[in-house]
Amino acid sequence: MTKQNQRFIKKVFFFAIIVSTALFFFGCAKKGIEGLPPASFEAEHEFISANNSELTPVYINYRYEQLTEKQKEIYVNIYNAVEEMYTGDLLLAKGAVKEDITAAVSAYYADNPQHFWVAESMENCWTATNNIGITLKKIGNAFSGIFGSTGNADFTDYTDAYGRFTYTFDSAEKRDEARNILKSVITEVISGINPSDDIVQREIYLHDWLCDNCKYDDEAFEEFVKTGSVGSHKNCHTAYGAIVEKTATCAGYARAMQLLLSEAGIENRFITGTRNDSSVGAAVAHAWNIVFIDGVPYHLDATGDDKDEWGVADGAYVEVKDDGKTYYNTGNRTEHRYFNITDEQISLDHYNFVPQLAISGQENYFTVKQLNFEDTTASIKQGLTSELINLHKTGKYYIELYAGANLQDQQQYLKVLVNGEDGMMYQCLKEANAMLGERYFRDDLVYYGMDEQSGIISIYTVPMETVAQKTE
Repeated sequence: MTKQNQRFIKKVFFFAIIVSTALFFFGCAKKGIEGLPPASFEAEHEFISANNSELTPVYINYRYEQLTEKQKEIYVNIYNAVEEMYTGDLLLAKGAVKEDITAAVSAYYADNPQHFWVAESMENCWTATNNIGITLKKIGNAFSGIFGSTGNADFTDYTDAYGRFTYTFDSAEKRDEARNILKSVITEVISGINPSDDIVQREIYLHDWLCDNCKYDDEAFEEFVKTGSVGSHKNCHTAYGAIVEKTATCAGYARAMQLLLSEAGIENRFITGTRNDSSVGAAVAHAWNIVFIDGVPYHLDATGDDKDEWGVADGAYVEVKDDGKTYYNTGNRTEHRYFNITDEQISLDHYNFVPQLAISGQENYFTVKQLNFEDTTASIKQGLTSELINLHKTGKYYIELYAGANLQDQQQYLKVLVNGEDGMMYQCLKEANAMLGERYFRDDLVYYGMDEQSGIISIYTVPMETVAQKTE
């Protein structure tokens, strides 16, 4: 198993285990908080007023709207309890059953990335009548394991559900301080959006900002495996962890994207599923987003697009490893393999999610950027040259192109790009240098890699100046 595979497995598996800790429900008969009217949710969700008058935040309560009235009652009570950092015993609902509680809790977590201070899980519920306990632990996307105090799983007498919450901040004052910090960072990020940018340009900007600035929290995963606790990494599954602390697991990445996109006026949802990896022979849970462009759904997985350090060794574009070779390091790499893709495309390695009717490729990254070999040669040349100019602005060095799913086509397109002095890539490098008025890029040398499963070609350009640091 490669380091790259090991790391991605950690990303998705950690989501599976972190959700089974920290928020727990147990019983006694105290009155719960009055629920706010559901109509107030949208106003409550407006998290910040970004310094960009052209953008209107868009928040939706998609999962809430799918619930029954009883489940909505539980959702509202949870929402208000968390908002107030209520620490007493809360009556979730009268006459609720296991399915009501699990549906409401799952919907609450999926709809509310701004509630970053509540621990993400539920452990125990009890009835007020006969003290039958329900242990609910999340395995993949389903809650399971139902046991009474005497091993009885009969719910005929199950009438009332009570809960108690735990939080990752000691007080409302500390929570409010953290919330203000998060608002400040989000406002700064959103202010970098050009008001004239269309929805997809805004989405690319936010996706790249998150991947460039956040690092996957390998330490949290390793500590949990060793001790059963994330220790000081308490925010690793939250938007706060990803945006402020800049380290998170997949759930943190997905919630950060959810919050950033919503604040930028882009409709989206939080979604969970599994990713099957043959190297471990098991499905592991994962979280990502669904983004809507003009009402059309697309999959977006920022965790999957945030890669380890890559570089050049022995003439190959490969992952930097501790193997004694000399590498020219390109740094962490933000990819776009999972940017606005279809159900079919993400199903290559994501499973057990509710199909989203995502069938359009119109707003896919490679189509929008004219880096798709299904387009015309003239269009691809234009896209490559434009992206090279953009590399000059950003200081990055790599370009991705989509070569399709057919292996023969992939090899043919790769030859078109880099075979000989007249390869399309070298022509575009010359054109970009001419437009820049300087020989910024070497126009006779590139390094490349080919991912046959995704059909993505990665090209590493070589600037004339020594901008890529040498690592041993």
